[in-house]
Amino acid sequence: MPDRYYLGGQPPRRPRPPSEPSRRRGEPNPPAGKWRRIAGRIVLVVVVLGILGGLLLCRAVKHVPAFYQQAMDVSPQEHMVASDKMVRDVAGLVSDVNKTGRWQAVFTAAEINGWLAVELAKKRPELLPPSLSDPRVSITKEGVSVACRFRSPALDSVVSLTVDVYRPELDPADPLNGRVVALQVRKVRAGNLPLPLGKILDEVSKATGQLDWEVRWRQAGGEPVALVTIPPPRRRGDKLVLIDTIELAEGEIRVAGTSRRP
Repeated sequence: MPDRYYLGGQPPRRPRPPSEPSRRRGEPNPPAGKWRRIAGRIVLVVVVLGILGGLLLCRAVKHVPAFYQQAMDVSPQEHMVASDKMVRDVAGLVSDVNKTGRWQAVFTAAEINGWLAVELAKKRPELLPPSLSDPRVSITKEGVSVACRFRSPALDSVVSLTVDVYRPELDPADPLNGRVVALQVRKVRAGNLPLPLGKILDEVSKATGQLDWEVRWRQAGGEPVALVTIPPPRRRGDKLVLIDTIELAEGEIRVAGTSRRP
């Protein structure tokens, strides 16, 4: 038998432990230390996110395009052979262009890169601004990719851009027909980060200006297009050069046209 009996057959209710009283209107706010802890955690999160963002940004800026790395890994001897071939091809093209009739030329990315590594670096360094060095190209059906090393007090990165090269459609009766080459600029980046086009376009204008070629800028599909005009003959005996073919293939570009008397 149970040794205890309860009145009414039910055991007495045990008292509940005292709960924390809720803050009522007019009562003081929680201690300032609590808010300091919350603020400290928020600052910590912001700092961690900032560090991660900075690391990702640095990694993106340091990214090197695969074609540029491959071109930079070519030996000096290979560059020398390719550069000599490029010089001979250009000399042959100049000779053909100065004759009346049809001409054509094919230049490979390897030959162009060899010329950039040897001839440009040694004989025409003034064509590049001091902040740019080691330009290299890659040619595909989609366009010509150009990259070079950019160094400044604030940035050390590989800057790259892709250019689509083609003949714009002009009226056959237009005197500029056959004398204009279109360069549609897209995908300008420092590493993997997009760059504003303004400074890049200024450099393109300067480079073509040194060749004494007229450059006009247009828009096509929201992208800038440089219309580069081949100058007319300026000396007696010079031929009028007309381009009718520009073809891009994997690793090479083919240009063809005619030369005639003005």
